[in-house]
Amino acid sequence: MEVDEVKEEPKAEEVKEEKMEEVKEEEKAEEVEEDDGLGDEPPKVELTDEEKKLLFRPKAVGTCGDLTAPVLTKSFASFTIPDKSEGFDGGVKYLWESEAPAKDYLRKWVLMTKQNTRIEDLTPSKYFTDKQAAMMKQVIEWQAKQKMFKAKPAAKKEEEKKEGEEEAKKALDIFSVEDVGDIGEGEPLFANFGPEDWALMTMRYELNLLQDAFKKDVDDPDRAEIPEAHINFYYNKYFKKTLNPFVFGLKSLGEMVELVKDTVTISGEPPVLSSQLAEEVDTADIFIKYTEECRRDRKRRSDAGDETAKLKFTAPAAPAPAAVRPQMPAKGQQWGAMGKGMQPGFQGMAGKGAAAMGGMMGGWGKGKW
Repeated sequence: MEVDEVKEEPKAEEVKEEKMEEVKEEEKAEEVEEDDGLGDEPPKVELTDEEKKLLFRPKAVGTCGDLTAPVLTKSFASFTIPDKSEGFDGGVKYLWESEAPAKDYLRKWVLMTKQNTRIEDLTPSKYFTDKQAAMMKQVIEWQAKQKMFKAKPAAKKEEEKKEGEEEAKKALDIFSVEDVGDIGEGEPLFANFGPEDWALMTMRYELNLLQDAFKKDVDDPDRAEIPEAHINFYYNKYFKKTLNPFVFGLKSLGEMVELVKDTVTISGEPPVLSSQLAEEVDTADIFIKYTEECRRDRKRRSDAGDETAKLKFTAPAAPAPAAVRPQMPAKGQQWGAMGKGMQPGFQGMAGKGAAAMGGMMGGWGKGKW
């Protein structure tokens, strides 16, 4: 009797190993066939002459390296080069530059950063708020005086005029006037001011005060003046409003400041806001005098046919008044005559009047709303 030879089936593990070996052989074959063009050796890096001069890794545009912008803004002014007195017993080793160039580099960097960085947490001082309040009060008084003078009857003004008086006033040395509120016969130096003149006078005072207060509040000799790029930022921080060149038909802040160049200018390199007056102005009269001088000059040029002398002034629109919401009655009180806590206007509506009101409003008058 013949017995058929039984063939053993390959084990699952052996089949898996054979397949893995086949895959590896295929991958090796592919690696040999593919050529990326780089060769067997890694590529050599070649630096440009400019790259060889760099001592620090360039930072991405708009970043401050390993510090956030707010942290850097508050701390960079106190950056220094470490020295032995701070506890470095082994001394400080300068590997790229010697000590003097390293300190000079840091000093220049701090100065440049001060020019380009705004002081976000700067708060106007009491010095500024007192000066601003005094000026606002003075302007209100001056404008009231101008209004009173212009309200005088024309006949009375004619009576007060004397022969040659008008010519004398025209020839008056503005800067010799002791009282800008009365240059004679009760006439103020600003009698002929228009809205544009009051706006220019205010701008003179505000920009001069801004520069003065900024210098005192920052108290840093490296930041004695405001960079041109930051003028609007600090003006808004101090006065809670913006400088708008379009009010005078102009396109830039520089053109706007040019209108009051007798008081402030934007000059220097880099350009900064510079006051042309003493740091502290004891009286605001000087701003009235400068404004009147410019008003007369514009009028003289305009009368001579110079059209460029006229200002294209557009008074800014007054802010819309905030809507007044009715005041809610306090806890335990009622509206008007509907209860014991009567409001003004409903007082005295006792007896029949109160009954009539209650009748008109149905049962609402018996309780709270």
